[in-house]
Amino acid sequence: MTNELIEDGGLTELMLAAFNGHTEQALALLDDGAEIDATDASGQSALMLAALQGHGAVVRALLDHGATIDVAEASNGATALILAAVQGYDAVVRALLDHGAEVDFKRNDGTTALILAALQGHDQVVAVLLDYGAAIDARRDDGPTALMAAAQNGHVAVMLALLAEGADINAQAYNGATALYLAAWQGHANAVRTLLERGADASARRNGVTAVMAATEAGHAEVVALLPPT
Repeated sequence: MTNELIEDGGLTELMLAAFNGHTEQALALLDDGAEIDATDASGQSALMLAALQGHGAVVRALLDHGATIDVAEASNGATALILAAVQGYDAVVRALLDHGAEVDFKRNDGTTALILAALQGHDQVVAVLLDYGAAIDARRDDGPTALMAAAQNGHVAVMLALLAEGADINAQAYNGATALYLAAWQGHANAVRTLLERGADASARRNGVTAVMAATEAGHAEVVALLPPT
């Protein structure tokens, strides 16, 4: 079998081929009997490494050869789907979902691919995940939803996509923060404007503090001007 262990990090030849996007080499190794689901020292498989780097052809080759799709890495429980979503590789995300990846698989902290894609502003990945039925109001263990994640970083296009599919605009994290509060706190005026136009509740409080109070304390004058006083 041609899949020798490379000492540094426990990588095999197949993992190295996958990580570097060498499709023909990966296929040759697979035809020669390489162990497709072997993992490195951090628990990452060849499929996960290919997904992390956005190598769609290698991902598809591994899937066609029966790679286990929802293997989770040891450190934080991320799968190939989650790794691809974080990096914004929508074609890889679609390929994984087409082959049966669990769309709402959660990392160890409860974060889903949708929440992570929203946090990074990957609107095309968000669209793909929603097409495949991702739970739109799924929460990380500490409470934030995908809409809150997008609002926190001012990703208006993602916010609009989520709202169009019925995301709860007034959902609150366990500390009471809403998407509006997070957008105001971070000074994202366009995000605040978008949420207000769509009926966000400006009176909601995080530990007794409203969005306008948070924006005032942070010195975001443009945001303060958009919000009603409380």
